[in-house]
Amino acid sequence: MGLVQNLKKKVGRYFLGRENETKRNKRGSNFASASHVALLYKDDDEAFFKRIKSYVRYFHEEHGVRRVMALGFVDTDEKNVPAWHAHKLEFEYFTRQDLNWHLKPSRDVKSFTDQEFDVLIDLTDEDCVPLKYVLTHSKAKMKVGRKGTVSEEQYDLLLDMQGDKSLDKFIDQVNFYLTNFKIQ
Repeated sequence: MGLVQNLKKKVGRYFLGRENETKRNKRGSNFASASHVALLYKDDDEAFFKRIKSYVRYFHEEHGVRRVMALGFVDTDEKNVPAWHAHKLEFEYFTRQDLNWHLKPSRDVKSFTDQEFDVLIDLTDEDCVPLKYVLTHSKAKMKVGRKGTVSEEQYDLLLDMQGDKSLDKFIDQVNFYLTNFKIQ
């Protein structure tokens, strides 16, 4: 990471720390009671995107969740966005060009953050300032994420991965807790 990117990240964290979390109606939910689920992720590669796509399909087929929305941050310029990220019905993304000078998303995320998802699952395991802005301003009723991340204070359900940071292990844990337990 370059010097300019490091500086932007530090400035972004500073400004993000000055913002208050958006007021929301907190309410626990499991997959059986959820009708609207959101996924938040940082795009890595095509294999990662295919895994997210299959997870969206899992919600529809296994749990009958009617609406699933996935929002990804593609850490590149708009002209270099990979072909697999063409805008699709349930998938949105934003890029570096959608960020202001302190890494706050300035376009296309307002409609996402204003929706009251029953469950928002943060699939990131790294310090990604643009996605933390989205998480901070999301009106999701329940936010799920990993213990040990910079965003853990914002999660309503915090999962301890005990050293295993793999996406598949995290998804397995989310599925276990949100399908096997009654949450009211």
